[in-house]
Amino acid sequence: MDGILRRIGLWILQGWPGLGRIWRDGAVSGLFAALGFAMLLNLSLLMTWIWSDLLPEGVRVLLWSVTAFAWIIGWFDSSRFLANHRLVSAQDGQLDLFLAARREYLKCEWGRSEDVLCSILHENPRDVEARLMLATLNRHQGRIPEAREHLRRLQRLERAGDWNMEIEREWRQLSLLEASGELDASAPDDQTEVESDRRQTA
Repeated sequence: MDGILRRIGLWILQGWPGLGRIWRDGAVSGLFAALGFAMLLNLSLLMTWIWSDLLPEGVRVLLWSVTAFAWIIGWFDSSRFLANHRLVSAQDGQLDLFLAARREYLKCEWGRSEDVLCSILHENPRDVEARLMLATLNRHQGRIPEAREHLRRLQRLERAGDWNMEIEREWRQLSLLEASGELDASAPDDQTEVESDRRQTA
């Protein structure tokens, strides 16, 4: 039932020009658009059903054409605005989760931090910051193979270029761990890693 009501509300917000901007942001431009469309629609209705003798048929058709054009433009604008609003809300939610994961990480509650980071990546596997943090967390836990896999996935993402310095630093930290003999027993040897990399790039 809630889903149906939400869908009806979305149709109303999209269907009346400017209403979405008023409802979501309280924008003055949305108020002007909604009032302007209301006046245009009322004028068209009055000239068609009440004062039909005042205007010739051709003018009434033109008036309705302008009204329909205004509605179509308003519908497209509302759809785009509401889609952007949903995207921003989703990004804000992801940011809140990332900040929560960072808080747990700084408290050394690595299990909780990993759970939150995995939920972020489940929703958006291309989240660079969450995957980089998960690689760092895996390194601190001594889970070197997993950290390496996350770094490899990172380097395939378009946005990874903005984080090259951090990614390279993580690779260096992993190399230092390997050199100091702190790898866990489950870590594959270098030859296995090279063969795996070749298979993935083949």
